[in-house]
Amino acid sequence: MKAIAYILTLLFFSHQLAAQVPEMAMEAEIAKEDTNIPFEKIYLQTDKLHYFPNDTVWFKAYAKTVPVKTNPIFEHSEAVYVFLSKAGDTEILQKSIVRMEEGSGTANLVLSDLETGEYLLSAYTDLMRLWAEDYIFQKPITIQEPGKLVAKKDREEKISVSFHPESGLLIPNVVNKAVVLARNGSGFPAAAFQGYLMNSKSDTLRPIQIDSKGMALVEFIPEENDSYHILGRGTDGNWEKHELPDFFQDGVLIQTDFHSDPDKLFISLIKSPQIKDRKFQMIALSGGIPVYELIFDMDEAQQSMVLHKENFMPGTFNISVLDESGKILGERNVFLHPGALSLIGFKNQKENFQPRERVRIGLEVMDEFDDGLESELSVSVIDLNQVNPFELPNINSHFSLHAHLEGGSEAFFPAFDKEDPELSQKLDMLMMAFPLRNSLEKTLAMKASGDAIKIPTGFSQKLQVLDGERKLLKESQTLEVLVYPMQGPPEIFEVETDSNGIFTLDGMFFQDHASVVFQQIVKNKKGDIVKKYPIKPDYISLIETALRPALAKKEFELQPEHSSQGLNDVMLYRKIREADFASREVLLDTIDVENRRETFDISDKSNLYGGNPDISLEIPDRGYDHMNVFLYMRGRVPGMFMLGDPNDFGNPPKVFFRMGVHNFSFGPGLQNASGALFLLDGIVIDKVLIASIPMSDVQRLEILNNVASTIAYGARGVSGVVNIITKRSYASFNPPKPEKAFKIPGFSQAYRFNEIAEGQRVKDPFKNNLKSTVFWNPYVETDFEGKGEIEFTLSDAESEFLIVVEGISKEGEPVYGTYKINSQE
Repeated sequence: MKAIAYILTLLFFSHQLAAQVPEMAMEAEIAKEDTNIPFEKIYLQTDKLHYFPNDTVWFKAYAKTVPVKTNPIFEHSEAVYVFLSKAGDTEILQKSIVRMEEGSGTANLVLSDLETGEYLLSAYTDLMRLWAEDYIFQKPITIQEPGKLVAKKDREEKISVSFHPESGLLIPNVVNKAVVLARNGSGFPAAAFQGYLMNSKSDTLRPIQIDSKGMALVEFIPEENDSYHILGRGTDGNWEKHELPDFFQDGVLIQTDFHSDPDKLFISLIKSPQIKDRKFQMIALSGGIPVYELIFDMDEAQQSMVLHKENFMPGTFNISVLDESGKILGERNVFLHPGALSLIGFKNQKENFQPRERVRIGLEVMDEFDDGLESELSVSVIDLNQVNPFELPNINSHFSLHAHLEGGSEAFFPAFDKEDPELSQKLDMLMMAFPLRNSLEKTLAMKASGDAIKIPTGFSQKLQVLDGERKLLKESQTLEVLVYPMQGPPEIFEVETDSNGIFTLDGMFFQDHASVVFQQIVKNKKGDIVKKYPIKPDYISLIETALRPALAKKEFELQPEHSSQGLNDVMLYRKIREADFASREVLLDTIDVENRRETFDISDKSNLYGGNPDISLEIPDRGYDHMNVFLYMRGRVPGMFMLGDPNDFGNPPKVFFRMGVHNFSFGPGLQNASGALFLLDGIVIDKVLIASIPMSDVQRLEILNNVASTIAYGARGVSGVVNIITKRSYASFNPPKPEKAFKIPGFSQAYRFNEIAEGQRVKDPFKNNLKSTVFWNPYVETDFEGKGEIEFTLSDAESEFLIVVEGISKEGEPVYGTYKINSQE
């Protein structure tokens, strides 16, 4: 997206007001650093939303943090915690910790031994939980057999009604606007609700016409000291009175008008009668950054002004009015330029294919100005005859809107429809009905809390230790914690528990699992350690995150009359494959290997590329102790060159292979490229540490120098991968015996999706391939012109297939698009 200057031009209807704007600062002027607190957003793209029993959820996590100091793809948490739970329940059924690099990370979950029904994928980062305990991304998924799903009929549940005045207050004797929100018992819009806004005398002020999204906009003139209620009924036909709180409060009402002019936003400020102040400050906040601050005098009760929309970036804005003491008197959330979204163009020679045919489709990602966007994307292709594409927020609507709003706004406005002529008005009602998570008031409260708000590194785990009688501690303790990862060197932590024995291990960075040993430390008055007491692992427990139940959930069931020969073939295919998997008779062309460790004997050090590097260099036992890894590789690897001095341990050289050079032929050039990815026994490591490893400890170097081999490492491996396999194995530093250690999970492994082989259609149910997700690739990229390509093979099914593309550009702009193709013999 082209940069737009953060300058708001204010045109006042009164020349007198413009002359009254003082040049001096207020006592409580808001400084930029007061709001410069990182606010993080997370989104999970899954390969689909309708899964089968024992299916696999393939997903990619995207992170975006605002405000951005340098580069949006590097400013984010390094860990995203993903949980699977039953809808309406808080019990965690599965957990995955996803490592985030350059704004994204990928993993998968196997849905084994789960009954059919509605489930919830929840995700958060440590930074998100600092803002609010309930700030968690949620995405519903359904586990059902293949076929057409229909939503179960809503039960005759009690409807809850809420009233949301503009700016959160009512001003008597002037026209006020408010949004009425109606929910059913499942948390979804109660579109069947109808009612009336009434005063204390039961006079009807306005009828309430709820739209399909469960919202209605009402305008009325409230009278001072009067009270109001809503009389309404739902599908049961019973009328019910809904009392409204007292919204007559001291403050400033901020009224907005989006619709009178396509280029201007009209604002009216109205003081409540109790406000006697004359001097005020108005702040417009976007993404944690004040984009406009104005100090002005307001002698009259009401003042109008105009903002030019072209000077706002697209997205959510928080407009606040403060008095001289810095007290916030009113806030109004607005959303501007909903149509300014990135677009994905699909270029294809045809839309009709044959089963097992190879499909090649060009992608073109453009911003609203038709400029290309260099992006990192995830692509899934699903069989629409087997699974249902439910309407849910995509990465565009989530990052731009729903991540900022509290209270389950996704159910009331799941996605942007740019063709909707009433899109701006619907968005405005949504902004009135749901509070903003990172409003000025909440941002200043975060600042005032005194906590050091920073982007965390690694992942954390909260634990609890009990006393010798397995009871809660009575006072805090000092613990020494020794962490022995399955891969990588051990780490030592010294932590303080609280009075209940609860403590947190922060900044951990290992994959798979680690064995952990705990010791209580006893110190003297000088702070010297005098004794250590081992703590048995059964006195330690993990404290899992308390998940909130889904705010809105629907239940689905198979449509009984929906059946076809294609679905019958799918059911037969699934039964055969489940039988094959149970007996471990794996047919490589027809089944996904859900867990490679169960089916292949591959070392953990090289499991992502199957133990088959493109080049393997065995290190002789003698004669090379004077070298480092860089010196040894020089001249021994075809197509490799180094940029820098291999003898410089403090600033080791960048390594490039011929397969990766073309990726840097445009743009900033090789000097700004990161070069090959380095691993130590399969774990990503800084090349500065690589330079210091003695060659006597190195067994061999495994090198991946072509695109096909490095795909499992995504964007990190675009210039090749060098895996240093050690003799003593940093994966096993004399780990403790199982009975003496506690187990802690680390970053999840990212397994590769098995693609379908190209060829002739196979009709034999024992050999064909009818899987519902025919393609999943979380590592698709577009170049600086926004151009890229996807290539995949269709299954043996005759069906309609949906291609879903989601991702994020190098500038942090969300990207979304869909495309359909058909397969017919």
